[in-house]
Formats: sequence, structure tokens, C-alpha cells
Amino acid sequence: VFLAAAVAHCFRAERNDLVSILEASDPSEFRCLTNRISIGTWHLSYKQLRAARSFAHTFGSCSVTEPISDLAQIGYSLRSIV
Repeated sequence: VFLAAAVAHCFRAERNDLVSILEASDPSEFRCLTNRISIGTWHLSYKQLRAARSFAHTFGSCSVTEPISDLAQIGYSLRSIV
């Protein structure tokens, strides 16, 4: 969600581009490199990500278990990210 917000903020991306980022479910689609993070053809420097944080502060979910279940489905556990 935050990566899609950053792409929207930095590049004024079209709706379809943002939907494809939000629908990405394979962890290999997200690449964290030394000086940038990438998803598909979008590449954001860490400076751009910091700039996007000026408006994307938090993300909420009405469910406590759904985000944890979603992480488990793509191979992560809560312990591995905390």
C-alpha cells in the first residue's frame, strides 16, 4: 500500500498502474536494492520514499488476523518481520 502511494506521489501514476502494484502477491516482484526499491517497472529511490512519507503516515485494517494471514500466504511469519 505504501509503495503504491509513493508511486502515485512521485510519478502521478495512472489508476491501472497502482492497481497492479496493489495486486502484486509474489514477494519476488518487490526488489529492495542498495539505493532504491522497485516493483515492476517502477523504481523509487529512498529519497523519494522519504518524500512520500509526508502524506502516507499510516495504514489501518479492520481485521487483526487478515494481514497476518496474508503474510503467511506469501511465506512470511509475524516473527520474521518484527
